[in-house]
Amino acid sequence: MSPTHEPRMMCYKCFRPDEHCICSLIKAVENETGIIILQHPAERNHPFGTARIATLSLTKVKQETAWPGFGKNTKFEENLPPNTGILYPSPDAIDLEACAPQSKPEHLVVLDGTWNTARTIYNSYPKLKQLPHYKLQPRAPSGYKIRKAPKSEHRSTIEAIWQALSILEPDNSSVDHLVETFHAMIERQIKSLSSDEIYQAR
Repeated sequence: MSPTHEPRMMCYKCFRPDEHCICSLIKAVENETGIIILQHPAERNHPFGTARIATLSLTKVKQETAWPGFGKNTKFEENLPPNTGILYPSPDAIDLEACAPQSKPEHLVVLDGTWNTARTIYNSYPKLKQLPHYKLQPRAPSGYKIRKAPKSEHRSTIEAIWQALSILEPDNSSVDHLVETFHAMIERQIKSLSSDEIYQAR
């Protein structure tokens, strides 16, 4: 008879196993710029997803799952607030750091997924293409040590949100809590994983 395994207890706030719960790492961020996360369904239960850090930390944040086909929320695009932009590196995207103060968005859509799934989301919501587009110039290599990006300049969702907010709200020191939580989560996870498990997570 094969041995039975006790089910892992989960934290239903951060959606991680109890032994890897990140709730104690979360610090509030009083952001003025509204962050709207449009998440691919595959990211909802990914063990190393970072959008949850944003939803637990930010005071002005909304998350929507980008369900394909009949499950798509058709009202999402209609309900986007005025002066909303999208963080997406299209050919005509404006470098957020070089953006004039009067041209900066009051709300920012961030796509949560791999590069391929983010592109799928973008192509599934036609009105996203009508929004002002913004891009980021990476300030440093990504700290996402346990999930491989296809290109060195690609960032995790939380790193992108942190950099965007640090540009849009330069006097808001609490924004750094986002990457502090992210780095602490990654280091805690690395300590608990074998090298084989880290490789498989990528």
